[in-house]
Amino acid sequence: GTGSAPAFDPSETGLLVVPAAGGAATATFRVPTDTALGVYTFDAFCVSEGGGVVDGPQSAQFEVALLPVMVSPREGPTGTQLTVSGGGCPTGVTDQVFVRIEGASDETTPFEPSSPNQFSTAPNADGTFSLSFAAPADLELGENSVLSFCVSEGGSVLAGPGFGVFIVREATADP
Repeated sequence: GTGSAPAFDPSETGLLVVPAAGGAATATFRVPTDTALGVYTFDAFCVSEGGGVVDGPQSAQFEVALLPVMVSPREGPTGTQLTVSGGGCPTGVTDQVFVRIEGASDETTPFEPSSPNQFSTAPNADGTFSLSFAAPADLELGENSVLSFCVSEGGSVLAGPGFGVFIVREATADP
């Protein structure tokens, strides 16, 4: 949320302690995938070996937001040529965007590089992407999830999943 930083509490759940070297420290962390959408604030405190606050807090805000994903066309039989486009990938660090299409579910399967029905492309410099592929033959009739993941060179998910839908309809015979 927004507002003033809370007082430093060394027993706080989720507290990340990072040793400083030469007056600087770097903390690496991941935002859980079930984090609610909204604006969040990280607060950093410099703490002495005795546990007293000697400086801070220094605060940094970030936003958890949905990645926009557009699927065109939105429905058709398997084999339909789809174009999936979107944005929001972190610029300068996203190496590949992976798009996976699978049966609809209330549970989102985490990113896995070897997942079936997954396609990839390099992102544009501004974090957008566009990828075309044929709807796989093994998709279920009805609603199918289209998920996008922004992935670093090392294989870490930087953003995602973005979410879209493609509806598989039965093919109709030409008259």
